[in-house]
Amino acid sequence: MRKILCLIMPVLLLCSCATKTERIKPVTKGLKFTAQINFYNEEYECDTTVKQNGDTEICFLSPVDLLGLKITYSAGGINTSYNGLEYKYDSESLPQYSSSDIIYKIFSYTYDTVIEQDDNYYVEYISDDLNCKMQIGATGLPIKIKEKSSRFEISIKNPTIIS
Repeated sequence: MRKILCLIMPVLLLCSCATKTERIKPVTKGLKFTAQINFYNEEYECDTTVKQNGDTEICFLSPVDLLGLKITYSAGGINTSYNGLEYKYDSESLPQYSSSDIIYKIFSYTYDTVIEQDDNYYVEYISDDLNCKMQIGATGLPIKIKEKSSRFEISIKNPTIIS
């Protein structure tokens, strides 16, 4: 009986275990974090909240000229407010590359595949105009986003899961 058990247990363990990348689920919604952005050699910092439904609020902290700029993305469009002024528009009227629009696109996407490379985990966002790799931790929380052509890099600081 002991010999049979010794032969069956390893087979059961190998068959029932998922790979590391299958166990990691990227957390891209229900998050609050600080984004440190290097976008075309310009430095930005913003507090970002991505709700469970994908609505995203981005509040710029720096540079000082943008302090207080708040951009909110939702299914109904985009709302921007700054120093008491408010403007509503749709995403089609944005420039092709806007740092806040890129954050919204990357975090509103649903990722199916996690890639393991050099002991790090990644998910990829690929569209006609954007090709990004987001590094995630073993918990699925985002760490860094890098665009393949090196136009921008976003470091995710203090990611916190929210309800």
